[in-house]
Amino acid sequence: MSGVVQVDETYFRENQKGAMELVNVAPTAVKVRKPRLENTHIPSELGIFGPEFACVVTGIDSNGYVVAVLSGLGKSSSQILEDYFSDYLGDITFLCSDDYDAYTRYCDNNAIPHYIQPSDMKNIVRKEQKDWAEKHNGRELAEETILKRYYQTQGLDRVENYGRLSFAEFERLKAEKHLTLNNIDSFHIQLKRHINKNLTGVATVYLPLYLALYVFKHNWSISHNKQHPTSRHDAENILIDLLQRKGTAYRSEDIKGGNILDYIKPTTHYINNLQELTEEMRRKSNIMGFTFDENDRLLTFNKRKYFRNCGITKLKQICKEYHIKGYTAIDNKERLAKLICELPQVNDIFLGLVAADHLHSQFMEDIQLMIQQAEELD
Repeated sequence: MSGVVQVDETYFRENQKGAMELVNVAPTAVKVRKPRLENTHIPSELGIFGPEFACVVTGIDSNGYVVAVLSGLGKSSSQILEDYFSDYLGDITFLCSDDYDAYTRYCDNNAIPHYIQPSDMKNIVRKEQKDWAEKHNGRELAEETILKRYYQTQGLDRVENYGRLSFAEFERLKAEKHLTLNNIDSFHIQLKRHINKNLTGVATVYLPLYLALYVFKHNWSISHNKQHPTSRHDAENILIDLLQRKGTAYRSEDIKGGNILDYIKPTTHYINNLQELTEEMRRKSNIMGFTFDENDRLLTFNKRKYFRNCGITKLKQICKEYHIKGYTAIDNKERLAKLICELPQVNDIFLGLVAADHLHSQFMEDIQLMIQQAEELD
């Protein structure tokens, strides 16, 4: 892929359709892996960050070509992104993603301009508009006004590894380069409809094969003026193309004897920590179905990682407030985050930022408890 590339993850529930014996992929959290029969729903215990979901990393470039790779069970890491996905990335002018730090690290390591649009950005904007309307007799607040205010602190969408831009320059760049996540979101909807609805689910061990077929047909249609293969002539051309790939295409032998446990999944220590924090959140919030999702940046409760995901303007504001020497000459978020973490007031700073996060402000007491628990576990 080349040009402007949008990348994100999507998740499919772990599926063992057709298996003679069901394998429990999360034995420490789930007592028995029960069969999920038609018209029945068994909720997951740990959500998408646990091994009950298969993570598919997908990308789409400015020409419309797509890549979809099953990275394993549970949330993908920066190392997995490098190992499984980077081979498909060519001459990239911009990488567009959410604020998951695996993408940030990849762009930093490879000096790629990075457009970041947090997963919860639309929810934050809608809530700001709703709060404004309630306080101002129903008057509307323009989305641009909200984005401009947040841009000053790099709190919502932003560009990194591209120098400093004014808000007007940033908006022009977005429009000119089509920096957005709309295309990848649309592709995810189509892919999920195909896998979950049209195929009524696919066994996880066969999911790479079905992903490869779907992506191949999609990319074939892009290279043929968006015309889907319909004729015998098209089928012959596809067969010739596959035969010329010299071993790079999937074959039935590549899939035979696959085991769901062969896929990368979170460590037992990670799963145990996730289970404890999830159960604590359920008790404290009184939401028994609570699970962490892709909008939760607090999954590991790692303060340094959380600071690193903040905008550099916000980090410098903290440094200024707490009189950290030499911060003005530092433009590296990793170094600024390290300096902030060395402050004795780091817990108060951390909780203050979390309190301002609309997604987590209602769980402040729970978060304080879980930070203590996480520190004890460490």
